[in-house]
Amino acid sequence: MRIIALIATLLAASPGFAIEAMDSNKLKQLCSKEKASECQAYIQGYLGGALASERAAFETERSKFEERAMRTRLGSKRAVNQNSLLQYCLATDSSIETLTKSFQQYLTETKDMPDEANKLLSTFLKSEFPCNEK
Repeated sequence: MRIIALIATLLAASPGFAIEAMDSNKLKQLCSKEKASECQAYIQGYLGGALASERAAFETERSKFEERAMRTRLGSKRAVNQNSLLQYCLATDSSIETLTKSFQQYLTETKDMPDEANKLLSTFLKSEFPCNEK
């Protein structure tokens, strides 16, 4: 019994670890010309997470009232493409290599950057790949 109490005390006393968001300076370092593969991995991970979140948002079940409200209030404006919430639209034939090179160029030209890496990448995607309303 004492051993269980000791283990519980040690576990309660151990510091917790939080995952910190990467900052923009670290991402800029990862995306230097020599480290393009690490930059590509970050971009792919970001896009994968964004698309997974987007799918989860659209796969929720709606009540009949919500469906009717969306149909009658939004009509033809109703967003059906996956990029609607992401606020950027990548072409289906985009390559990760081209996207990485564009991002690297953006980093060299941009002086005022957000503090967090994910906001920096999001700002880049929104400015360079806007969705055109049709």
